[in-house]
Amino acid sequence: MGLLDKIKNVFGAGNDAALENEFRNIITSSFNEYKSKNNYFWSPVINETTVWTEQVKNWPDKKKVSFILWMLPLIHKANAGKRSWSSEDEDLKLSNTKQAYIQTIFRNKLEMDDEDAIKIYEGFNRYHTSDWAKITTWPVNLLLNQLERQRKGQSISPALKAMLEKMKATIGEISMIHQQKERIKMIDKIDGMLFQNENQTSTVKPARFLGDDPFADYVNPAIENMPDKEKFSWYALISLAQKTTASKPSKT
Repeated sequence: MGLLDKIKNVFGAGNDAALENEFRNIITSSFNEYKSKNNYFWSPVINETTVWTEQVKNWPDKKKVSFILWMLPLIHKANAGKRSWSSEDEDLKLSNTKQAYIQTIFRNKLEMDDEDAIKIYEGFNRYHTSDWAKITTWPVNLLLNQLERQRKGQSISPALKAMLEKMKATIGEISMIHQQKERIKMIDKIDGMLFQNENQTSTVKPARFLGDDPFADYVNPAIENMPDKEKFSWYALISLAQKTTASKPSKT
């Protein structure tokens, strides 16, 4: 069964046409509302629209997942073969509205069962935002954030484990320098979930300095060869540092 067939199964035979029509109306209504107040459509702020706040935000999670799966092939089709972009292109604006919806849904709480997560990954992997786009142009990091929170302290099913391993391999195959550190962090999150699944919660997950540079190349192997007590202390410190956000020093 292909991915499109799986997506259709989400809708069900009896209500798929009605649901697809509702989804189209949501995009059109959001587009018209946003256009009435804004000219900038490269990255529409969907959560400013009443369509989001009064309708889509309040949908059941399963319906939001169906909405995402419906949008992915449409975005792919709209952008396939494009070699130029214009701010006057209505089709491009509608495609950007769909992409903004996917981002917005993932930036809000989205409960996903294993089947949901796997279907979304398959959609991210099959469809692209442009002919040369990689999987990470989709909000893969936001998907991982959701799964990391929802599966914390839980065993991961074999199907979800297999999906995470495939995702890790797909991300690892991207060789371009752009957003390399972001991809390393994504892989680290996947490793964290897989490690948690295989180890006791009291075990410290290995952590490493990020980046492809001489410092990381030298320090990471050195830490791995340390005695366990020292190694685990470094892992905990590195993990804490990676979660720390920068801020300006306060004035005194």
